[in-house]
Amino acid sequence: MSVSRYLVFFIAVFHFGESYDVFKKNGILGQSVVLYQLEKKAEFKTLLLKYTNNTSKTKLLVYDLKNNKYIFPNVSTKYVFNNSSLVIQKLQKEDAINYELILEHVNERDEYFCTIELKVYEQICNLRVIVTEDSQNNTCKVSMKCSMQTGENVTFSWMKDDEKLNHESGTLEISITSNNANSTYKCTAQNPVSKQSSEHKLLSACNPDTGNRHLGLMRYILIPTFIALAILIALMIMVMKKLCRQGMSTKQCISLPSSSQSRPPAPEPVSEQIHESNQTVYAKVQRPKNQSVYTNAPKSPSYSTVYDLAGPCRDNAQLRSITEETRV
Repeated sequence: MSVSRYLVFFIAVFHFGESYDVFKKNGILGQSVVLYQLEKKAEFKTLLLKYTNNTSKTKLLVYDLKNNKYIFPNVSTKYVFNNSSLVIQKLQKEDAINYELILEHVNERDEYFCTIELKVYEQICNLRVIVTEDSQNNTCKVSMKCSMQTGENVTFSWMKDDEKLNHESGTLEISITSNNANSTYKCTAQNPVSKQSSEHKLLSACNPDTGNRHLGLMRYILIPTFIALAILIALMIMVMKKLCRQGMSTKQCISLPSSSQSRPPAPEPVSEQIHESNQTVYAKVQRPKNQSVYTNAPKSPSYSTVYDLAGPCRDNAQLRSITEETRV
């Protein structure tokens, strides 16, 4: 141990009653971090938090451990002491500094002193492998880049199937051979506060036939299915039209629903008034030769047609009256 370290150790023991500790903490940008966890709260009465730089020290928090209240400031939203934990909320880049923590003992003679070095990192988010292919002179070269949306101070590692590769860059370039044509490559990105992995299979590299498997599936399965459905619908429409032509009522013929269907008009009331009409009656009579039309003894088998223009329609009572007059 150097002379300066001995001197710092002697001053700390002499001034604070015991040696001091140095802790290192990592925090995630935008989240909270537990800066210090107090284990023996009953032995201390006051907690003091400061931050230091090369020229000065600034007081950030003074907390009364006995009465569970803030002394400075009166209300603290950034530095919170809760359940024996000193927490810094909503970390920002400027919170990555060195902190000094002092705990005053109940006997007012001893103090505990420690230094906390806080680092704040951006978390790795949305990691994926971006692949580019280059096929020339019957060779296939593939470039895989490990890309992420957010993250800093990141280190990369690669694996081929279950084998770790000696490659620490975010971009991996390979040539496709029979040894790796069906392999799976996985990229892992890591920083002090997060870790993510993403993988890529080389089944379709520089192989248009294999790369278009989904297109082939649509071409050979889905398209014939749609054609068969269209033919079936056309046949159903033809059958319905044929049934309608054979005399089925309009209600029995199935028709496609329309967006706006109007109600059928209400039937007009049947008039009780009976209209008279002329009817033509066709009768076949025998007409004998050299006799009058009214002769009762027909002798010729020939027939002729007489058109008789009938008068107005008559009811049953009128017909009976006419019959009786004819008999008389």
